[in-house]
Amino acid sequence: MRVIQFPRRKILSLVFVFSVVLLILGINQVFVPAKQDEPDIFENNEQVAAFNSRDVESVLTPNALELARAGGLRVNQPDLPGVFTYLPHIAQRPEVLIPKYNVSQGRTGVKFVIGIPSIKRPVDVYVYNTVGSLLDAMTESEKQQTLILVCIAEPWNDQYAQEVLSTFKKRFPIEISQGILEVFSPKPEFYPNLARLKLTLGDAKERVRWRSKQNLDYAFLMLHAWTRGEYYIQLEDDLSAQKGFITSMSNTINKQYGEWFLLQFSTLGFIGRLFKCSDVPKIMEFLLMFYNQKPCDWLLDDYLRVQSCGHGENWKKCILKIQKIARPIEPSLFQHEGLHSSLQGTVNKLKDKSYGINQTSIHRNPSIENIISTIKQYSKYDIFSAYMGQDVFWGANPKAGDLVDFLFHPPIPISRYRYEMFAIVLN
Repeated sequence: MRVIQFPRRKILSLVFVFSVVLLILGINQVFVPAKQDEPDIFENNEQVAAFNSRDVESVLTPNALELARAGGLRVNQPDLPGVFTYLPHIAQRPEVLIPKYNVSQGRTGVKFVIGIPSIKRPVDVYVYNTVGSLLDAMTESEKQQTLILVCIAEPWNDQYAQEVLSTFKKRFPIEISQGILEVFSPKPEFYPNLARLKLTLGDAKERVRWRSKQNLDYAFLMLHAWTRGEYYIQLEDDLSAQKGFITSMSNTINKQYGEWFLLQFSTLGFIGRLFKCSDVPKIMEFLLMFYNQKPCDWLLDDYLRVQSCGHGENWKKCILKIQKIARPIEPSLFQHEGLHSSLQGTVNKLKDKSYGINQTSIHRNPSIENIISTIKQYSKYDIFSAYMGQDVFWGANPKAGDLVDFLFHPPIPISRYRYEMFAIVLN
């Protein structure tokens, strides 16, 4: 789209800021109603022991096997992308992927699956308030579109895992009985030997263990979530939610154009990352492949860079390409509330500054394929930074016939646009 042509005049330098305001037409999404199934499968150690077999399908009753599959777990190896490749210690042992404890109605076919990993913190327990905030922020009809999965990732702390499961049953009996809320815990055999991890990024051994296990926790949660609905959103266990966030996410999805991979409903870490459920195995496999190398949010950035950018490509052009498929959505729908991190001795005071801001006060230019300008930039003030709202574009010695082309692929409907500029004229 060619939007600017400069008149003939003696201008030595030019500075302008772009702001494009668009009217994006949306397409309605199809909603498949959720269904209710049978009550909890794994409620005690006797039931757990019955699953500890190499031949899982021969151990499960037909009803339990159906529920395990409906609960997101495909017990035959071809349906488990990357798991046995990157966790070779559980090769030929699919039973390890079945939760040790699982409070579940086997509900599936929902629109939104919310994944919340949680581990024991040294001071506070935030996960109950987090789930309470999510439920309080939903109407009854929104709850029927949603499944909340809480993964208590404390495989070596049986007492704590059972205490949390018991507390959830007492505090949220209705939501559990209706299949809106599900709580489970992985088996310790799922994890490799975390005492023998390679030290990376110059981090201390304890931090490497913490972030590597977090990647594995996320992957285990995703494994049990990706077959349950249409969209998957990753949260953390210490946050609050904006009222009506489910409807806000639905409306945002309906307004998207072209191909997208990720919608980001928070500016912090891995909070509020929404994927199509069909794409979740790709992220799960990437986390498993590099679980020992980097934190989960860094790995997500790496995945997007590999997916979007050419080798050696200009970084600012690369960022524009990433934003085309990984779209920041403001204002944020989730606020970080926790103070004490799950990493021993760490305090986290991060707050999302866009949470609760009036929608009309926020503008972000749409994802773009490329920007072509015949005006030579001055110093570091390039046109990509201007378009992304990070700085201004300073063009030197513009002349008649110079232009700036904004290329959108696929094309998008535009109702109006605005640009601001000022010029320095020297005689």
